[in-house]
This record gives sequence, structure tokens and C-alpha cells, in this order.
Amino acid sequence: MKHICEIYPKTPSVCNCLNIRRASRAVTQLYDQELKSSGLTIAQLGLLRHPG
Repeated sequence: MKHICEIYPKTPSVCNCLNIRRASRAVTQLYDQELKSSGLTIAQLGLLRHPG
């Protein structure tokens, strides 16, 4: 598995909101990369796992 900095190499900002948004985007990209072979994205996986 790649290190998160390899997938989303952004430097921290003084704005905490921006840092949280970047972290969320980085985690999404990390999961999408790991799921690539299955043809699913993390959003699709979340919908499939929803019990509703």
C-alpha cells in the first residue's frame, strides 16, 4: 500500500477547514486506489454495504 503522501502530496495550510477537506480527499483517493481492481469506488462500496 502506498503512503498517503504519495497519493495526495499537499503541504499543510494554516486553515484547519482546508486541511480537513484535503485529508478527506486523500483518504478517498487512497481507498479508491485500493479498490481499483474491483471496479468499485469507495462511494459505491458504501452504498452496497448500506443495510437499507
